[in-house]
Amino acid sequence: MDSHILNTISIYSIFIPLIIGLINYLNLEANARILLLLLAFASIPHIATLVEKELPTVFYNGYILADAILCPLIFIKSSNVAKIKKWLLVIFVINTGFVLICLLFWGVSKRFYSELVIVNSFFQMLLVTIYFYELNYRNEYIFLKKERMFWFCMGLLFYAPCTFFVFLFYNKINHYYATSSLNYLWRIHDFFNVLMYLLFGIGFFIKKK
Repeated sequence: MDSHILNTISIYSIFIPLIIGLINYLNLEANARILLLLLAFASIPHIATLVEKELPTVFYNGYILADAILCPLIFIKSSNVAKIKKWLLVIFVINTGFVLICLLFWGVSKRFYSELVIVNSFFQMLLVTIYFYELNYRNEYIFLKKERMFWFCMGLLFYAPCTFFVFLFYNKINHYYATSSLNYLWRIHDFFNVLMYLLFGIGFFIKKK
């Protein structure tokens, strides 16, 4: 697939789970509503680019902060084990505190801080790991296909590691390799971005009894 077409699909695929979530809003639990709010924040730059091609970096850095705050809250609201909930609260404080302090010291409008994207992605991988650990810890029969949180975590399971490594090695690849290598890297990122939003959409679509 042409990289431009894939990138366009990647950008606007966010509206799939956003629309499904809004349609089913009254049936959503607290954790799903928090994710929907996070997607609303994420969609702002996409909507703004329809009017203005070059957006101030404050839009993107603002979303990084929203991601650091809301993503751990989704998992906190989903957890039913007190000990694990404490771990999640620690992650929330560390993740949010670190990103907030960095933005306060660096400024939100100087440049896009890819380093903070790496930090958020790392914590998201940790959150997903804790979720699956809790499933095993509870030792209960759960029909995962009917669990919204399972689909949300599957989306992050694919996307977070991809984003982590893409942004971790972006500058090195940009410096030492040809532009084609960089384009290939972004194709991979765009693919997993679309996959994540499709899995989120499935999660929002589920009708829970």
